[in-house]
Amino acid sequence: MKNEAAVGAAGKLLSVMSDIAGILDSLLACAHEQEFLITSQNIEGLAAIREKEEELATELGRREEEREEAAAVLASAIGDESAKYHMDQLIACVDDPQCKVQLLNAKNSMAEKVKNLSLQNAKNTELLRFNINYTDYMINMLLVPRKRSNFYNVQGYRREESGNLNLLDFHI
Repeated sequence: MKNEAAVGAAGKLLSVMSDIAGILDSLLACAHEQEFLITSQNIEGLAAIREKEEELATELGRREEEREEAAAVLASAIGDESAKYHMDQLIACVDDPQCKVQLLNAKNSMAEKVKNLSLQNAKNTELLRFNINYTDYMINMLLVPRKRSNFYNVQGYRREESGNLNLLDFHI
């Protein structure tokens, strides 16, 4: 990195990456809050946090475009005119050791935050799936017609009927 344009481009890229890291932190906090709201079955709170998450996702998309533009400016400033560039390639071409370390730390930090966010979202998905399955189970329990007798034979069927659903057919 020999000129001021490259130094300015690297500074702009670091600034945008820092903003993105802050948004990722906010998204991770929302995901943790969603986990709490899902387990406490607070639907109103969940709807509110989803709106906040949508706003953050929109802001993240806007910042990601800025990051791509800043990376393209840095690539052209260091002499890489190719349309495809990778952050590791850009960081390797930076001459300033302090700037190189900061860019590498920002890249690694963002990767770790994205990984944590992905794991938390997967956990929330499983919790929601569990809640849906449990609700399905409870609805099916209410819809199964009750007969007069609740006595079961050895095979688990009611004595006066066979082949129909009974309480032992349902598994959690």
